Amino acid sequence: LWSNGQTTATATGLAAGIYTVTVTDANGCTEIATGTVNEPTELTLTGMETDVECNGDATGAINITVGGGTPGYTYLWSNGATTEDLTGLTAGIYSVTVTDANDCTIEATFEVEESTDLEATIADTDVLCNGDTDGTLTVVVTGGTPDYTYLWSNGQTTATATGLAAGTYTVTVTDANGCTEIATGTVNEPTDLE
Repeated sequence: LWSNGQTTATATGLAAGIYTVTVTDANGCTEIATGTVNEPTELTLTGMETDVECNGDATGAINITVGGGTPGYTYLWSNGATTEDLTGLTAGIYSVTVTDANDCTIEATFEVEESTDLEATIADTDVLCNGDTDGTLTVVVTGGTPDYTYLWSNGQTTATATGLAAGTYTVTVTDANGCTEIATGTVNEPTDLE
């Protein structure tokens, strides 16, 4: 007779715990034995996302750490990957199911994000008189990750290029993640007085 009420030689369907069995022979003699059913520690999963640096790129990653359960883990990601960690990811939501050696499972979902698209537009101020060098171009930046740096085709490095003659100029804007956007602006001049 088992402490949980079962009456066969083998007790089944047991949760973790300590069980006793009383064995009685035909003469009424008894012997008591104790057994323990153990269980592995709880399966755990933690993770960390690395977001995409530049809008539209595939530089995201997810690194997970699995513990507990019974080692011999397998991984199945929503994108079909079977590795522990993922790299080269675009922005999106990714789920993983981890299975241990006893077929116990745990699931988690992660989101890889990206900054908004880096955009640059240019506002111009034309030169006042033909041949002057008093034109300006100002780049207005949205998106990306501040702070921004600027490099104009004439070498100036501020958001506003000054002292410009008539002509076409480009500016390369670089954000804090190294993402770049190139914009072009034109300084016009009036016709020459004759």
